[in-house]
Amino acid sequence: YVPLPNPISIPVSAPEAIIRSDPHLTGLRGQKYDFTGIEGHYYCLLSDFTMLLNAKMDKAYTTGIFIDVATAETHKMRPDGTWMTEVGFIFAAEDEQTHEMRSVTLELFLSPPSGVTDEELAAHRALVRNGYVVLDGKLMDTSVVILQSAGTIRLKDSNAGSTVEISIPGAFDGELRLVPPPVEWDVSKEELLQYSHINLRLHQVTLSPLAHGVVGSTQHLRFVDGEPVLEG
Repeated sequence: YVPLPNPISIPVSAPEAIIRSDPHLTGLRGQKYDFTGIEGHYYCLLSDFTMLLNAKMDKAYTTGIFIDVATAETHKMRPDGTWMTEVGFIFAAEDEQTHEMRSVTLELFLSPPSGVTDEELAAHRALVRNGYVVLDGKLMDTSVVILQSAGTIRLKDSNAGSTVEISIPGAFDGELRLVPPPVEWDVSKEELLQYSHINLRLHQVTLSPLAHGVVGSTQHLRFVDGEPVLEG
């Protein structure tokens, strides 16, 4: 038997998103940095004993005139770095029937997941207009899911994007936002998903000293004379 290290509760005081756009990050101790992944690759954002947060990075865009050499078409956005297009979050929860601990899987996609019916897609579209939220392998069909002692998952939709709020008492409080392209890009309905992305905003998280990942490792990182120093 090996006892788990005592977790550290880290309230995030920075007002901006932890991972935003192409992507700009704010670490768990307020550090500002950028992270550019490889298109089509998956990365661990946060990993600890009771939670795992991964994301897929794909081509990102920013406002600016761009001429496609292959088609000679002019666009109001140009490629610039990468951003998140898929997110998977696994966390521990108490089973409502057996009261034993089990894992809960929450996934966000910009493209329709396979194996779902037109009726399921239509019902989901009434809740989330610019993406797909999958809970334990099924499209969410209600705006609020209460997981007993494990917390609450809540969907909110607006013209500015759809938001998934995740609240796990004493462990995790944050939100994932499905962000559509700016109106000034004049993107067609068929191109909407190509130019959309996912942002992460983290309000509070409780981690052990062994937590790691692109975001998780920043609990140990501080700056001395402008240089990063890894503690622990």
